[in-house]
Amino acid sequence: MEVKEKNKKERVILFVKNHKSEIITSGIAVVAICGYFIEKNNVANLKLINAQLMNDNTKALKKISNLKGENQFLKTLCEVKDKFFDKAISESMRHGGSFGAQQMAFKRWETVVN
Repeated sequence: MEVKEKNKKERVILFVKNHKSEIITSGIAVVAICGYFIEKNNVANLKLINAQLMNDNTKALKKISNLKGENQFLKTLCEVKDKFFDKAISESMRHGGSFGAQQMAFKRWETVVN
């Protein structure tokens, strides 16, 4: 049994010695081909990730644009509300209402603080 195994080992060693350049060339070719396909797969994955990021970026920009418009609308609405509230305060003070005086004092205080 040991003789057969020794004989097999010797045959393998002899084969490797006789075909050393072919084995090395084949190994290099296999490594190069594997490297090519791995790199190609990585590039495809990066393109997919890039497309997803661009899509997310577009959605975020649309959302930001919508929020800017909503913010501007709310600022305008606050200005209109403040004008009406100023008229209500003035009317209340003319009629002797304490709420109007309180709000006017608060408004003056707010202007001094800010």
